[in-house]
Amino acid sequence: MAESKKKISVEEQTIDMLVTVLIFGGIVSILIPVIIQLLSGIGFWGAIKNIFWTVYAYYRFIATIASVLFLTGIIYCTVRIGQIRKEEALIYHYQPQSAAIMTPESEIKKHRNQKWANVEELIVSRNPSDWKLAIVEADVILDEMLSRMPYAGETIADKLKIIEKSDFNTIESAWEAHKIRNQIVHGGSGYSLTEHEAKRVIDLYRQVFEEFYFI
Repeated sequence: MAESKKKISVEEQTIDMLVTVLIFGGIVSILIPVIIQLLSGIGFWGAIKNIFWTVYAYYRFIATIASVLFLTGIIYCTVRIGQIRKEEALIYHYQPQSAAIMTPESEIKKHRNQKWANVEELIVSRNPSDWKLAIVEADVILDEMLSRMPYAGETIADKLKIIEKSDFNTIESAWEAHKIRNQIVHGGSGYSLTEHEAKRVIDLYRQVFEEFYFI
């Protein structure tokens, strides 16, 4: 342990010494030409001017070299990143979004949209029984959506009861639509439903689904 501390101390001293030498060397390299030019009869400001242009020439040269190196590094990194992405695609069998292969998630979305398409077909029917069926089918989609969320419960009502309003802006719409669905199911053929009311209820479901991008 003592040797390790001693080694670190020596390294730090070496670095400090090198920094001191570099700073001192830089100052001397600037002062010596000034002194020489002063001894040669050139005025102080003339000497400073000459030194300035000399330093500027060196700076411009170094800056040009550094810019070329940085540009080369950027080009290399860009090309290398493209190569790495191609290698990752081969390793992980990644498919771009434009690929024709259907992923499981896209299959789910397709199935989900198809269910909602069926609801929209039923609600524009002239048959009142189709309106009721549209609401029942929309409620099935609601149950499917809630099942994918972290809300435990056997029924839709159980899940809606534990949801915070701040997390579910359209929860009142979900409640109202679900209650009307229950009235339809329990009321059977004796439940009277107008076309206007049916479309209003379906619109409530639509608001809920659109909030969570479920349709």
